[in-house]
Amino acid sequence: MIYRISFLVLLIAGAISCIKKSDLPIVPKITYKSFENFQDDSAYFTLKFDDGDGDLGLNPEDTSGTYSSSSPYYYNLYLKYLYKKTDGTWSAFFNPNPMVNDTQYYKFRVPLIEIEGKDKSMSGEIRVKLTELRPTINHKYIKYVFYVYDRALHQSNIETSPEFYIP
Repeated sequence: MIYRISFLVLLIAGAISCIKKSDLPIVPKITYKSFENFQDDSAYFTLKFDDGDGDLGLNPEDTSGTYSSSSPYYYNLYLKYLYKKTDGTWSAFFNPNPMVNDTQYYKFRVPLIEIEGKDKSMSGEIRVKLTELRPTINHKYIKYVFYVYDRALHQSNIETSPEFYIP
């Protein structure tokens, strides 16, 4: 099955704070903020971030070398899809299609925000649009494990969203 994943990335510039650089680590820190489900099997997923050196995000032309399409750093935001099995345990969905043959991940390229001034630290939100939330309607409870990479290839902390009921 081929999944079309479209996304909307919204970094709220007004949310960028005036926190001193020394207060934030250079490795991005992320937390879950919200999940807005829609009737058409799509949703907005929003996370909060803090980054001490302001190097979160990619330019559109960052597509070669470290950021080539065959590199794990081509995308800088990963959401791993999990569903609750009937026995109450959580499992990643593995797509048996030989063309895909992979665990279900949503992958995004969060754009770079240029910060002017001496202090490059920033805090804000990343909002992405998820389509085709689940590979089967039998998955009623889902959640995501997510993380980001910055331009220095620092991986953020790994966070898990709450579980969501999708009727």
